[in-house]
Amino acid sequence: MPPLHQLLAIGTLALGLTACSPADNTSISKTLNIAFWGDNTTLVSVDPFQVYWLEHRVLLRNVVESLTDQDPQTGRIIPWLAKTWEVGADALSYTFHLREDVTFSNGERFDAHAVKTAFDNNKAFASQLPATFGATYLAGYDHAEVIDDFTVRLVLAKPNAGFLQATSTTNLAILAPASYQLSAQQRSLGKIIGTGPFTLNHYTPEVGARLLKRADYAWPSANVRNQGPAYLDAVDISYIPEESVRNGLFLQGKVDILWPRNPFSEVDLKLFQSKGATIQSRSLPGPALNLYPNTRNDRLLGDRQVRLALQKAIDRTSYAHTVYNNAFPVAAESAGDVLVQDQLRKVGIDLKLNVLTRAEWVTGNSTGAYDLTSTYMTRADPIILQTILDPRAANSATLATNTYEPDTLAKAQALFDSGITATADTQRAHAYGQLQDLLVDEASAFPLYERVWQAATAPRVKHFHWTAEGFALLSDIQVGQP
Repeated sequence: MPPLHQLLAIGTLALGLTACSPADNTSISKTLNIAFWGDNTTLVSVDPFQVYWLEHRVLLRNVVESLTDQDPQTGRIIPWLAKTWEVGADALSYTFHLREDVTFSNGERFDAHAVKTAFDNNKAFASQLPATFGATYLAGYDHAEVIDDFTVRLVLAKPNAGFLQATSTTNLAILAPASYQLSAQQRSLGKIIGTGPFTLNHYTPEVGARLLKRADYAWPSANVRNQGPAYLDAVDISYIPEESVRNGLFLQGKVDILWPRNPFSEVDLKLFQSKGATIQSRSLPGPALNLYPNTRNDRLLGDRQVRLALQKAIDRTSYAHTVYNNAFPVAAESAGDVLVQDQLRKVGIDLKLNVLTRAEWVTGNSTGAYDLTSTYMTRADPIILQTILDPRAANSATLATNTYEPDTLAKAQALFDSGITATADTQRAHAYGQLQDLLVDEASAFPLYERVWQAATAPRVKHFHWTAEGFALLSDIQVGQP
């Protein structure tokens, strides 16, 4: 999920912003108003299996639930809709023992049959659209066996070391069987039925969404402090790409949570804090913000020595501290792009920046019309690297292929295979550690900074806290007088 959808090319910079208006913020008692960055106009969908857009996954985490959850402090997988589970010795079967007190918001019972329906429908969808985001989460899945009403075995055809973690994500959340009677397009536009503490009242692309409290909710995971129905009656979400508009609404008290895609500048931090706001910060799991080269078709960065020179020329500390603030972790806004441009000019590399629409950025990635591109995905498991950098599973096979010289690609794919088939944590760590070294040593990735997501909460917002993947548990939030 590129934070600015940028395509940096010795070459081009892609930056797509689409104007939109806030959702209807008609006030009812205990309504929370959230202002997000712009909506995804490339993939208009809130279907959990298709969604990669961070803002949509925040929404979904509070409407749909998963077999397991992930502790945000330790990364450990913990119970949720499944009470317990066993993993087969060959890592090809996962048997889940389900809670018996859960219902979907339409009254349907959550049980083993519902789990089988969800996984089998997701598999069918992935077979039709292999590049859909959820396909990598489901990698290796073959079929589900209903052992009894509340016991289900998920069987893999090949090992997937990230599968248990995948069952904790929004992408493999369980929808009601009735949801799968609808078309993928209907689900994309908001016709989804979950077991969560909120229902999705409506979703209007590029405008906003509304969540409504579910009064009979009573089965959260241990990550949620509130074990009953949400304290809020409703949540109004607005998609607002214009920074000045978002900030203005927050400072006027019309927005309770200001949640842009990029971290706040030093100036904005001080301004919001002077108004009593709390700045909520969390490192997003997954790779750092990287630039990826196009090494193919006689491009300049096909020369390893040029790539290594570029690798050494980037001053990560100056980037993070100059673009954001002195406390920002080192590992883009236009200021950052210009800074990199200045740094590279000192070693004789002319980095040209041209503004493109989001659609042009997507086309540029798919056709290879760039020298450097930037993209990322968020997931609390190293397998997410395959979605970016393995042509066999990547959202953009062209981008993933172009990132490596041919010999390096073969080495990288061997390490991807070692990581996904490993049955021991130490084996996985070794494979992904070697992959990381390969990417840096061959200058197949140019890390800039650690990705941190920030939100500003108004004084009246209490008990905001993060999930493992950098989302929020809205059923814990309370609003009142500042």
